[in-house]
Amino acid sequence: MFEQLTDIMFNTVNILSPFLIYYPQLRLMGSQQKIGSFPLSVCTIIIVSSIFRLLAAIRVQFLWSLIIQSLILITFHIFISKTYFNILKKEPQPEAKESSLADQVIRVSEEELSYYRRISMLVICALGVLFFFSFKANICMAFLYISALVESTLPTPLFFKNMKNQATEGVSLSMITLWFMGDSIKLGMFILKNQPLAFSLCASLQLFFDTLILYQFFSYKKIEKIAIIEGANSA
Repeated sequence: MFEQLTDIMFNTVNILSPFLIYYPQLRLMGSQQKIGSFPLSVCTIIIVSSIFRLLAAIRVQFLWSLIIQSLILITFHIFISKTYFNILKKEPQPEAKESSLADQVIRVSEEELSYYRRISMLVICALGVLFFFSFKANICMAFLYISALVESTLPTPLFFKNMKNQATEGVSLSMITLWFMGDSIKLGMFILKNQPLAFSLCASLQLFFDTLILYQFFSYKKIEKIAIIEGANSA
């Protein structure tokens, strides 16, 4: 009975988590029309890890809800990446002061096309590898480990961009909080279900960086408040 309940809970969380986690970020970017500290590499990591997970599912058996989750994540992050590039076309770029808005739109459009072309090439190459090895189970298992390894790096680009900017502007606190909660649940489920150690280690790494990013949110906000108070006092 307990195992059935945990399975239902885990499958439900897997399917709903993309909406719960990433919709606040998509909405924030749409309302502010600012990229801030949100890095495009978050979308790249999610899309790439989800692609490898789907390809692994050809021969490796795992929870059906993870397959649905992967499809939803790819779709959602294509939307987020499109929003990212649309904002970039209009957002003033400090390194391109001499260029006109039309030049900026053309340049960003070329970057956008190149971005999706590289992802398409990755899918083609990965499928080529599977065809070459006749869809062997050990190759699909290797793809599953690649997926887990890539996904484990998810919070790191955001952490380092926050640190570079000394701010968390443009990043949804709801997304990071749900990252923390989701990775905590995921780690617990991997341990309870005796999943491969690599999965638990990857989840632990994600949880570690989730914690650091949450700390950044509150520490940088505190610094910003102090700066505002000092500015008001000096005025």
